[in-house]
Amino acid sequence: GDVYKRQNQYSPEGSANCQDCADEEWAPSGSPKCFDKPPCQNSDYVAQYTPCADSKRTQSWKLINANCLPSAASAFTATNKEVACDMCMAGMKSSGTSCEKCGEGKIFAKDTHECIPCGPGTAAVPILDYSSGFDSLGGVIPGSVITDCQGVCPSCSGGNTGSDTSVTCDPNPFQLASYPFKDADGTVVGIRQNSLLGSFYTATLQIPITLVTDGSVEVLYTFYDPNLQRHDAPQATPPTAVITLDGFDYTLDSSKTSLEAHKLGRVFVDGVKVGKHVIQLTVIGSSQSSSVDRIDVVLLGVKVVGEAQGGAAECVKCAPGHYCPGKTSSFLPCKPGTYVASTGATSCKTCSSGFAVKEYGRTYCDYCYDGTVANSDHTLCENTCNISFWGYYDFDLTPLKDVVFGPLTAQNVDPNDTPEYLDDHGVHRFFVSPCSFVNKDKTDTDSCTQFYGSEVENAFACQRINGNWSYSLGDDVRYTLADGKLVMKLTGGDRCHHQTTAPRSSNITFVCDPTATPGTLSFVNELPACQYNFVLASKYACQVCRNNSFARAESECDAVTETKTIKYYKESWASSCVGGVVPPPAVNVTCYKCKPEDYMEMWSDCVDGKQSLARMVKADKKGCIENTKTFNTSMESRTCHKIEASIGANKFTGGIMGFALIVGGAIIVIYVLHRRHADLEHKFQRLAADAQEASEMDHEDGFEGAENDDDDDGIGFSTNNQPAKSLSKPRDSSTAREAVEALNNAIASVPAPGTTQAVPSQSPEPHAA
Repeated sequence: GDVYKRQNQYSPEGSANCQDCADEEWAPSGSPKCFDKPPCQNSDYVAQYTPCADSKRTQSWKLINANCLPSAASAFTATNKEVACDMCMAGMKSSGTSCEKCGEGKIFAKDTHECIPCGPGTAAVPILDYSSGFDSLGGVIPGSVITDCQGVCPSCSGGNTGSDTSVTCDPNPFQLASYPFKDADGTVVGIRQNSLLGSFYTATLQIPITLVTDGSVEVLYTFYDPNLQRHDAPQATPPTAVITLDGFDYTLDSSKTSLEAHKLGRVFVDGVKVGKHVIQLTVIGSSQSSSVDRIDVVLLGVKVVGEAQGGAAECVKCAPGHYCPGKTSSFLPCKPGTYVASTGATSCKTCSSGFAVKEYGRTYCDYCYDGTVANSDHTLCENTCNISFWGYYDFDLTPLKDVVFGPLTAQNVDPNDTPEYLDDHGVHRFFVSPCSFVNKDKTDTDSCTQFYGSEVENAFACQRINGNWSYSLGDDVRYTLADGKLVMKLTGGDRCHHQTTAPRSSNITFVCDPTATPGTLSFVNELPACQYNFVLASKYACQVCRNNSFARAESECDAVTETKTIKYYKESWASSCVGGVVPPPAVNVTCYKCKPEDYMEMWSDCVDGKQSLARMVKADKKGCIENTKTFNTSMESRTCHKIEASIGANKFTGGIMGFALIVGGAIIVIYVLHRRHADLEHKFQRLAADAQEASEMDHEDGFEGAENDDDDDGIGFSTNNQPAKSLSKPRDSSTAREAVEALNNAIASVPAPGTTQAVPSQSPEPHAA
């Protein structure tokens, strides 16, 4: 019927009334029939603990699902039991009844149970650690956690909550539940969506956190199906679940269905900045019809590094961009104008000359490009509006200081519309001031006087929404050159509404218009990443003329007036420059008369026995007035023979000379080889004469000790290393003759010049005397 049916009530088709389900049945809100209650599972219970006493506490189990039937098979029907009081997070000490933090800059050492201060370069960073479940919450979601539900949400008004009066209906769209887990008590408590949620719902859970230092957030989760052991259970469709942090969405992976610690789903976000944040879980259900076929989205752990309520278990080395003087519980960010790139720093460094940084916690400084200069404390690259590129392209925008262009709209509006009218109708307006902050005049209520929710204090361009709401389009300046046009790039504006990670930016292209003073601003377009493009036509967008913008030109000398004109013209790349250097006016000067030594002479090739003389003004004397009367005209030509042609007069002469050089070189080589052969022949002849003389002497006088002579000097060595003395005993004359014959044969074996002879592989044995 038209009556809306409550939880555990049903209404058949066409019925005008709602009817209660039986005790063993249940029904979601708006159901046309009731369903049999399934047996209760582990996840239908939550662990509860009594206060600690003598380091022990009592563990009991509370049934939280009214739509299941308790059974003896349930793992949690056993009697209560005592468990150890070890529920403090890491870095917290137990007082016996509660968990406490150590003091500022101290950690709790678990092995010694003492609070120890951290030294320089480290910090006692607090960590809120629920990485092993939410057992310590005592079965109740804290009041600081905000929940909400849209659609078919839990309802506890009317209807049957079941035969077990100990079960209390919980309208919260999320609840704590226990799951089997391999730890001390065999269970882990997680946060899941309420089992009383209907078929279609959107449930959100928000966990507020406050970071005292830059840190990180880690979330552990699983998609748990309570009916994995039931083969007859229908295949359930998992709901959609998303974790949101600082505007980023992280969709949870529904394939993560394990309860084992190393197989859990994980969302990790690093670089979370100091301040307040919200971890939001959104669960969207669209097909669940009963608790039999539901799938739980379970948060099994949340770990926040840097959370103020956490404990400190170790001294963490200081992160880059921060310094730690010691005994602190947070990383201290480097101030604007300073930086540090290493870890474990105890202080920050000041930016070098020409560099600046305006943010906190930077690991490097930004270079101040052309047209900007670092201020005294290196916190900003100030816009000088004097820009020079490579010493050729100069621009001077200083006359535009304090000039604000705008308001400019992206759509056509009535010029008679007042700012109040445009504010009320949400017409966005742009303002641009190239050489001063657009919001410099705080009394100008028609411009961008206040940046709503912005950390940007100033801007060179802005977008006005209304009198209390404007966006910065950039306060960091960089100039570039594109096709000879100056482009002003502004970055570092307010965060884009399309992409929450990208800051707004703008490009202003300057177009030279010598007639536009101060200029005309036009809106071009807006790109998806909130980049706004403008064109500014102005005389100040023209290049400034410099000395090298002009080239010197001289005319030819006038033979009649003996004068020439000197004037200057703009180079092609500087054709549109204005102001700056003014070149001298065109002047006429007396020409220099050429002198004989200012000419060079060249004779032509010999043709028909004649050569002609050509005179040309030297390159460094061009422009002088030529005076041919200075020369003897009888020398203008002469007779010649072809052999007398000057070297280099034509290609034929050059070829002849090249051939002559080659022939001359060959003659020299032949001559050298001939002389070498003659020298060798002469030496052999002398050697033969000496051998003949030795033969005759040997015939007259013999010697001994030759068997020890190995250097042909006639002196042998005895066995005691003393020279062997010559003896009077004559030697056989035939031995001397044989030696002479051997020497003659050696001489005869020397090859004649130009011939070759094979060399034996080893020296022949010496002839035995």
